[in-house]
Amino acid sequence: MYVVETDKERIKTRLFDKELNGDGENASPMLISEQSKKGERSSESSETKKMMDKNDNNDLSYSFQNDMSRVDIERMKSRFSHDRSYARREPFKKENLKKQPTMEDFLPPSIPWQESLYLTFPARFLVFGISAGVFPMLVDNISMITSNNDAFNDLVSKFVPGISILYGTMITLTLDKLYSRQEVLQDSIARESSILSMITKNFLTLPSEGYGDLILHGGRCIADQVKILVGQSRGQELMTMIASDPYESMVDLLDDAEVRGIEYSDSQNGDLTQGQLLSNCRNLLNQLVEIRATRLSHEANSLTVTHFQLINILTVLLLVGYTFSFSEGGVASSVLFGILTTTYLQFYNFANDLNEPFGGVYQIRRAASAVHLLKIKNKLMSHPSLCDLIDFENDDAESVI
Repeated sequence: MYVVETDKERIKTRLFDKELNGDGENASPMLISEQSKKGERSSESSETKKMMDKNDNNDLSYSFQNDMSRVDIERMKSRFSHDRSYARREPFKKENLKKQPTMEDFLPPSIPWQESLYLTFPARFLVFGISAGVFPMLVDNISMITSNNDAFNDLVSKFVPGISILYGTMITLTLDKLYSRQEVLQDSIARESSILSMITKNFLTLPSEGYGDLILHGGRCIADQVKILVGQSRGQELMTMIASDPYESMVDLLDDAEVRGIEYSDSQNGDLTQGQLLSNCRNLLNQLVEIRATRLSHEANSLTVTHFQLINILTVLLLVGYTFSFSEGGVASSVLFGILTTTYLQFYNFANDLNEPFGGVYQIRRAASAVHLLKIKNKLMSHPSLCDLIDFENDDAESVI
């Protein structure tokens, strides 16, 4: 297995040095320009001038980091899915490998209380109460603008419907995209894990005599892929695919078996020859590669920070337009304003929750994939040649991705 770089200092360097210090191809033009200016000044200035240049460069890096690091971190978080897991990790720990599965193994991971806070009644009531209480004060403060100003009121009456249509369109697009993404992810991982289970069965059905190396190395490759799906991030899987792809390793094993003539063995194993079993594995592996490509593509297909910022802007515009349409804040209008604010905030939190398929309340359903992954674990652990050599736990190391 490929080991991802874990040292904290190297992690920090790999993430930000090229951007903050302007090294390499990824340096921003602004930093490259500043560095060239710094080199020109250093040739003609004194020690005091050098210190000023150094301070200027530090200020520039700090400003650049403040402006860009939050967006970069959010983008990396969504693209690399470092909280990804397609089954509970507890059954795959070393001390639980020989235990039989239970119904609890199909449950989703536990959710921090902060992620489900927006669904609780106290949180909703608090938002409603604050917004309804603030509304009369807002109306009083803007009454001087809206009173006796027919032109402004006419503008608001034409402005709000257009914003409402745009907001409705954004809601439709957002929910359609996020629901489709979760549906594709659930379908892809269910198919991938079920096919991987069939490949495991075919590998382990082969007789140990003549196929010992194939079973041993094939079982390790399968265990590595299960380890990736259960406990590693999308970024780690991408790096593993570059260095030592489990699926490609299994294809290499089949190619080696074919070169040695093992695939054309005439010995029988039930209704299929060993050659037919290996041929089935090859066909199934071709399907796995395609399904994995679809899964990895949709894992990174999250909505951007800008998308949610646009939703927030439209929400604020709608609430402002609603506020401008009143000359005084009555009870009915305050209650309606509180309901609208609570509804808009609930939708935002709901959409943001859907955008994280492996976290929050509305996660993908893992039961189908967990069944097949647990079945693979049991098959590997029950094989006499593999039970003492298989490990599903990841290294005790952090990963930047």
